[in-house]
Amino acid sequence: MLEDLVIMLARPDSPDETPVQWPSDAFGGRTPPLERLQLWNVLLPQEGQLYFQKVVLLGLCYRVYMPIDMPNLFAWFPCLRRLNLGGRISFSLPVFQTDSAWRRIAVLGIDPQEPDPRYHLLTWNIPLAAIPYIAVDIMKADDRMVRKFYEDLDEILDLQIYGPTQLDFAATLTGLSSGRARRVAELIHLGEADERGWDGVRSPRHSFLSHAALGHRLASLTISAEMWNYLVGYMPTLERMSDLTLTVGPYVEFDLSTLREDRFLACPALRVLSIDNRGSRLLYVPVDTLGRFLDGNLTHSEGEVTVKILSSVEVRGSLDALPPRVKVEYGP
Repeated sequence: MLEDLVIMLARPDSPDETPVQWPSDAFGGRTPPLERLQLWNVLLPQEGQLYFQKVVLLGLCYRVYMPIDMPNLFAWFPCLRRLNLGGRISFSLPVFQTDSAWRRIAVLGIDPQEPDPRYHLLTWNIPLAAIPYIAVDIMKADDRMVRKFYEDLDEILDLQIYGPTQLDFAATLTGLSSGRARRVAELIHLGEADERGWDGVRSPRHSFLSHAALGHRLASLTISAEMWNYLVGYMPTLERMSDLTLTVGPYVEFDLSTLREDRFLACPALRVLSIDNRGSRLLYVPVDTLGRFLDGNLTHSEGEVTVKILSSVEVRGSLDALPPRVKVEYGP
């Protein structure tokens, strides 16, 4: 039975051409139990179809000259939970301006590559704040998008950053009271890596990691050790952050001693540092390396700090070498 359908066509060659129209008799009168439908440069039919009734994931992308106005997707796709959008799209129907309609969407994925500012996703005039999870998978969005994300999440925050390199990583910002999340990603295989910054020296395209709201509202941070040398230099002083988790792997093996001491994170409220090895080998951390990280890479208060050693990590050496205010615990 057909449950997953993807149709990808090239963009029209001229402004006079329109995208291909979905045929009204696409399945010869049958009603396949479609659950996932993705269309590139293919117009939806003039009216909803029975085989749309069970679709939970819909992807629409239009690389065209004039924007494509969306029909009432919520009526046509009553089971829709995940919506991926890209290209030149418009939402003129009043239903798209209501919070209640968008709350049905659990995940909104956005491809913001459209270069014309007239078709920036913020011109869609939809209530983004009503959507629990928004993912911008190709981060060419500018600071308008970043500001919108922080406005939507006007609460205490958690930030998680994962990836093998500074040019191929994802950062997810989550509101701790609402549970809503906003995700952005840099993808090296899309090119333009030399223009993006994220080397700890040049300015990147946007301020997602340097926004002032992080300094006032970030309570917890998880960051892969591979990213430390590149990204922490962009962050402001994290006045509220009490929990820091440093992950190692699974992408590459990493030696904690290679963290640069001139890349330090100012976190005066830090109380818990967790080290989590997600690689396949046991990670050995010399006690002097741990001490140098606490003193050289973190600017924090002189209060008590608990170091939690999580899975597949072993601290080697006498813990007496650490300052008395540092406690080491094993386990979650």
